[in-house]
Amino acid sequence: HEVELELMRGDPAELFRLARSLAATVPLRLAVKTKAERGYELAGNAAPGAEKAGRLDLDGKLSCQEAFRAVAQSCLRQIIVNEPGVCTGDAQSLHQMRIGLRRLRAAIVAFEKIATDAEQDRIRDELKWITNELGPARDLDVFEADILQPMSKTHGDDARLAEARRAFTTARAKAYGAAAQSVRSDRFRNVLLDVAEWIEAGPW
Repeated sequence: HEVELELMRGDPAELFRLARSLAATVPLRLAVKTKAERGYELAGNAAPGAEKAGRLDLDGKLSCQEAFRAVAQSCLRQIIVNEPGVCTGDAQSLHQMRIGLRRLRAAIVAFEKIATDAEQDRIRDELKWITNELGPARDLDVFEADILQPMSKTHGDDARLAEARRAFTTARAKAYGAAAQSVRSDRFRNVLLDVAEWIEAGPW
């Protein structure tokens, strides 16, 4: 099920007030893919997959405020579209979500004087929180790629390596379970709504 909210005129903050009212009744989550994107995925029976950041062209006529909003919107999309993959344990989806989070945090620092208000520190803290929640799972993926896979080629028959891989598989499942739980949490759901509102209608 989905509900589409569109601002025809007036203050964008009113749109977010309505969204929060609805989200207090049912656990709504932000979605950013177009109907065409979702339609092609359904037609191709595509499983949730990782999505990298799209190309972002900034016109030289943009104000600094407009440039920050465009960059932040791009980052927010990268975070949101990779949610399903993170919840199914896809390593690349988790990697891309973390990249989106880092990009957004870096953008806030780069435009710190432009996007300064009473909400900025809280937004940065919440983005850091979810980045840290995804960290253990990402660390294990890097460990597998940099250590376990090369060792499997050179010590594939070593019983100790097999034991290490079993321990790794258990640890990875636990880390991804914790990451998915954080991404599915009400806290993260509300963080994304907070960030979206701050980008579009924040005091800055």
